[in-house]
Amino acid sequence: MADDTKTHISLEEHTDNVEVQTSQVPSKEELQAQKSLLWKLDLVILPLLSLSYLLAYMDRNNVGYSRLMGLQKALKLSDKQFYNVVMVFCEKLGPKIVLGFAVTSFGIFVCCMSKARGYGDLIGLRFGIGAAEALLQSAPLYLSIWYGRDELGKRIAIFYSATTISGVFSGLIAYGVQKGLEGTDGRASWQWLFLIEGVIAVAVGLANAALLPNFPDRMETSRFISELETKVAWQRSQEYNAKSVRFESSQIIKSLLDPKTYLLALLAGCNSTLLAATGAFLPTIVVGFGYSKIQSQLFTIIPYACSFFSMLAVGYLSDFYRNKSWFILGSLTSCAIGLIVLISSTGKQVGMFGTSLLVAGAYPAAVLQITWIQITFCGNTKRAISWGVAMIVGQGLSMSAAQIYTTPPRFFEGHGILLGFVVMGMVCTVAARFLMARANKQTDQELREYEERGQEHPGVGKSFEEVCDNHINFRYSL
Repeated sequence: MADDTKTHISLEEHTDNVEVQTSQVPSKEELQAQKSLLWKLDLVILPLLSLSYLLAYMDRNNVGYSRLMGLQKALKLSDKQFYNVVMVFCEKLGPKIVLGFAVTSFGIFVCCMSKARGYGDLIGLRFGIGAAEALLQSAPLYLSIWYGRDELGKRIAIFYSATTISGVFSGLIAYGVQKGLEGTDGRASWQWLFLIEGVIAVAVGLANAALLPNFPDRMETSRFISELETKVAWQRSQEYNAKSVRFESSQIIKSLLDPKTYLLALLAGCNSTLLAATGAFLPTIVVGFGYSKIQSQLFTIIPYACSFFSMLAVGYLSDFYRNKSWFILGSLTSCAIGLIVLISSTGKQVGMFGTSLLVAGAYPAAVLQITWIQITFCGNTKRAISWGVAMIVGQGLSMSAAQIYTTPPRFFEGHGILLGFVVMGMVCTVAARFLMARANKQTDQELREYEERGQEHPGVGKSFEEVCDNHINFRYSL
């Protein structure tokens, strides 16, 4: 496995233009403060972001369940109009305000969907939800400031596991709502579904605004965070970030000229399409196996439960072995096998097995792709631009997921197109890994040549903000 580490920053004051210094052993108090800080961050950040993503993905899934509850018939939507509704969704304040506003806003829009009167209302509200939830895509960038490279994967897996739990909760809530609230207070079950999930989202959004910590350089000492923990948090954030976050226009060009930006963006497109298709159409796919509509809502829990455990396991192991590409390829292989099973079989049990392989591979692949982007690009602006490109490509390609599952009950077209996306993702992963491995070898060779001449490399004193991931002390995590 390739080494994922680079020179650590000392716990001393230093300037922006000299960010890479000789490592010093932290004191016992500083090490204890770091452990305490991580525990407190995990106690606050991970639960709130997990709830935010859980609700966001429950909203993505609830359109599929509401279809089974009669939304499409009640609003007199054609199949094409329903697919368009799904497609339109694809999408100096500080993180606590941005993330709080995002969740509160989409919660309000979801509540309003309970009053939708037709196609126009539904399209407009889904557009608003997508715009609000797009702000949640800043969460991985937020985490990359707080956590180190060998800590990030498992944390993203933990909070992103909420997306799989959302599938379990969506199925259970949809089942309960349809069984117990149909016609209550004059509302259809699909209206109650939107109303209940929207109110919960508003509450979580307000909690985000109140409780999420700001960036480390803006964090204040409190009863919860000590002065030493504040200092350690600020120093940890500079491991491969600038002393102060600022916009660097030159890094935009560096990002746009880097082929890894586009390879990882296409990988994001593969993963986004897989998640969009399974999230919106999994209930419809399961109905195609021959289950009733109510049974299908319960049986969709099985694939999501599988993906919950696979995501946590893969996230932990990828951090432990400091490797992302092989685990991404393994996850996508699971997706490919699942799709081949679905294309080849007509049995209920075999179909559920194929569906479980598909979903259990799709979510870990998405988690690792998100993590890989955050730890691959150095420089705050370059990382943000590369992540933005990945999100644009990912959301753009994922819109196709709303239009491909149109040929029930076998859905040959949909499964076949998803299989093509999986192959594309595998090719991009291999190509990105090759470029990173080659760059690591070239950097090692360059540094070795200077050492053999008894000279210090001229790039050692430069900052990561100046040269980004081309820094002589930076190595890509493969």
